[in-house]
Amino acid sequence: MGRQVAAANCAAYGAAVTLALAVARRVWLRFPLHPLGYCLAMTGLCGSWAPILVTWIIKTILVKLGGARAYRRTAPAFLGLAIGQYFFARIGIGCLAAAFPDLLKKMPLVQFD
Repeated sequence: MGRQVAAANCAAYGAAVTLALAVARRVWLRFPLHPLGYCLAMTGLCGSWAPILVTWIIKTILVKLGGARAYRRTAPAFLGLAIGQYFFARIGIGCLAAAFPDLLKKMPLVQFD
């Protein structure tokens, strides 16, 4: 019973911090911390920092050069890129590993940890 209470307390704390960060971004226009960054850091997706950094750099350059209109026009492309990467890296590789267990032992995988 104690573990369930501790897990609920941690979830409540994480929700409170995320909500506080979201409110801070609404109140202060140039608040540097984003709630999504906090969530990614707490869920163990720290190994995905390189694609997130590259996407952020491209977005920053795109907004500086083309403004908000260019950002809105290219947002679906970046969403498709993220969904495609998730599908291939998580689901596709998982299905290959289930079907051919020896295949991944021979395949070099690059990880950004």
